[in-house]
Amino acid sequence: SFEIEITDLDDAGFEYAETICIEEETVLPLFVNNPDGNFSSPDNISINPSTGEIDVTSLSANNTYVIEYTTNGLCSNSSSFSITVEAPEQLNLAYDQNTYCPGETPQLQNNLTGGIFSIDNGALINPIDGSIDTGSLEAGQTYTVQYAGIGNCPGESSFTFNIPETPIPDFQFDAVNCINDIIEINYSGDALNADQNLIWNFNSAEVLSGNGNGPFEISYPQSGIYTIDCSINGGECNGSIISYEVEITDLQIVTEDEYVVNYGETIQLNIGHSGGAETVFNWISTDTSIDCTNCESPFAQPTQDGIYIIELYDAESGCAVSDSMRVLVEYQDIYIPNAFTPDQDGLNDRFNILNTEALLDFNLIIYNRWGERLFFTSDLSTMWDGTYKGIDQEPGVYVWHIQYTLQNGERFEQKGNVTLIR
Repeated sequence: SFEIEITDLDDAGFEYAETICIEEETVLPLFVNNPDGNFSSPDNISINPSTGEIDVTSLSANNTYVIEYTTNGLCSNSSSFSITVEAPEQLNLAYDQNTYCPGETPQLQNNLTGGIFSIDNGALINPIDGSIDTGSLEAGQTYTVQYAGIGNCPGESSFTFNIPETPIPDFQFDAVNCINDIIEINYSGDALNADQNLIWNFNSAEVLSGNGNGPFEISYPQSGIYTIDCSINGGECNGSIISYEVEITDLQIVTEDEYVVNYGETIQLNIGHSGGAETVFNWISTDTSIDCTNCESPFAQPTQDGIYIIELYDAESGCAVSDSMRVLVEYQDIYIPNAFTPDQDGLNDRFNILNTEALLDFNLIIYNRWGERLFFTSDLSTMWDGTYKGIDQEPGVYVWHIQYTLQNGERFEQKGNVTLIR
């Protein structure tokens, strides 16, 4: 008898990755159950028969290749495995510009999904949707965004953009001014490039002098709060705009053009004004009766016509203004009686002239009907008592002659008759 041993065929199992990327240089089997066999391919690819290492450069993308493996044992066996060669995913990362000015936001131009975004130089990017944090970008920097896909043969793409250095404008001036004040504007921002210039907007101001980059002299004819704008024009990026407010104050006085008062009357000099709590008042006048020169509304007892000048200074705004008012003094006519009774009864015993308070000087002469001078006085407290050299004069009509000067310097002369009654 003869015994025969039946042995199983060799296990010829092996595997590669089912999909191979064309960018790989070589590929080895993932496993081989019986490693002493030989690799080959009916598709004439470059493969190491012992190790199964495939030269990927001999393959073409988007094709399928068959790999065969044959064991070398007593019960040799063969198997095959198909691999597919793919090209990497074609990606085209793009944003809307290659150069962005400060403050501009890069916009992704194509719909890339599933991969991961990243950016260099410390900038921030959303790794899912590729949106860039504008606040993390700095002028004078160049940034590269990377996008890495996912899948069997993930692709990569990059995009580079820059943020150029951009001058920042600025200027100096006095922020609080008065109507028609000359305001000097001086540029104090970054230096401009040769292809750049400044654009100014003074908003309703009258430009008195200056052009281009300044300096300027301007003024505003009306009160209010105005905005002055300055921006840089030209270059890769127009410079940012800088704006300041200027307050124009209209300090006003409202006065009576003219006061009319009676001699001896006390008046209050009233004004209206637009000044604030820190307004300073200064009254100027030749009238020494004014009771306060730094009050808002002083009192005065004028004796003659005059001009009162009021000066205002608003310490808060620095504005000053002045105005004046005229005061006219009216004098009562003197009263000259047409008769008197010097009978020593205490009533009307003297030829008294009344309403003489406004007189600077005074002369009174009394004549009889023959033209003889009986009495003379320049003293308002001494009036004719009806005598001449101590002798009572006869009842009758007498002639008086008066000369006097008012406080305003105006001179008068009057003549008339008075009857002496006994």
